Amino acid sequence: MTVRRREPARRRRTESSIPPERISHTSIVMPEDGAKSSRGTTLSEVPAAWIDRLLVVLGELPVAAGEEAVARALVDEVGVILPAHAVGVCYVAGPGGDQRVFACVPVVGNLRARGADPTRVFPGFSHERVFDVVGVTSGTTLHIAGDDASLDDPRSPASHIARRAAEGLSRALEHARAYAAADEAKGALRDMADGVIQTEKLASFGELAAGLVHELNNPLTSIVAYSDLLLKHAVARGEAFDAADTERIRRIGESAQRILRFTRDVVAYVRPAADDAVDVVDIHHVIDRAFAFCEHVVDESHATVERRFDAHVSNVPGVAERLTQVFVNVVTNACHALPAAGGQIVVETSLVDDGRRVRIIVADTGSGIAAENMPRIFAPFFTTKTGGRGTGLGLAIVRSIVEGHGGTVVAASHPSRGARFVIELPIHG
Repeated sequence: MTVRRREPARRRRTESSIPPERISHTSIVMPEDGAKSSRGTTLSEVPAAWIDRLLVVLGELPVAAGEEAVARALVDEVGVILPAHAVGVCYVAGPGGDQRVFACVPVVGNLRARGADPTRVFPGFSHERVFDVVGVTSGTTLHIAGDDASLDDPRSPASHIARRAAEGLSRALEHARAYAAADEAKGALRDMADGVIQTEKLASFGELAAGLVHELNNPLTSIVAYSDLLLKHAVARGEAFDAADTERIRRIGESAQRILRFTRDVVAYVRPAADDAVDVVDIHHVIDRAFAFCEHVVDESHATVERRFDAHVSNVPGVAERLTQVFVNVVTNACHALPAAGGQIVVETSLVDDGRRVRIIVADTGSGIAAENMPRIFAPFFTTKTGGRGTGLGLAIVRSIVEGHGGTVVAASHPSRGARFVIELPIHG
């Protein structure tokens, strides 16, 4: 007897269990002909060319070019897929953002596609359907319009394509936003790395400068001592010594003393301040001292300086060297902002908040600060200066020191009237 082996039954192909709403914008799963989608559209009724083209479009949207570029590209491409329909996107750039409308309409419909109402982009057409673009782009909608009554049927092929386009647009906009965030983070990391290198250079230069100051002190001390001795001898000889030579010796001694005081101030200025070094500080003396440090910068910029000091301003608690650093940085920036012909720097002090705080305003007549740069001027390593004139740390240090003293600093600018920095510090009780 012959025994026949029973062949295993072949497994029937089944439809994908993935609902259309969960399909990635870079892929489309097609059930077998005649099958219904979850929204009731017979996919066999949707032209294959439309689906193929939409697949390519959603996979090639320019996410690297930004969200608006994505919305514009999708509108144009869906307009090619549905040439008899008007296609539009009302794009909202984040919470509270401005609304932009991107539209693609048939040539014959241009005069009938007017308006920017989110519920009716194409009021000139008889029928219009709106699809929400969900996700991070809340408020963004995709619109399709035409004179064909089939648009009122959510199961129509055109509605199906538009719905899938809206789903793909949502994911593409999310990807574009993530791409932009990653690119911004990459740029910030690159700027930070450059800033660290620059800071290391400044630290090395600071050590070198400290050594130079130490070496200068010895010959300066000798110049001061010998000029004093020569001046005493000249005075003792009276008329027997030439008066012009006596004056020259006096000037030599005064100049040497001035340089010696400056070098000692520089050492005190860069020396790390102890946490308990807070003292009662004459804020006017601090400002004058800062201008002494910046004298060469003021001269090079051909600036005129006007001090408007309020005699009623009291002392402030703080570290003199660190507060001096604040005004050195602000005054240096003001000088660099002046035109080549020069300008004016005005420093004004006054009492505010019923005498509990002192306000210091440093204003210049320079080029001002561009509006797009205002939010970043206190950020570390941000600078608009060229030619190695700026490190991008000056104003970040200013804010850190002022806030460390319990104060505040803000900036304002006008293109034709220069910039002004307003610093407020608590008064010594």
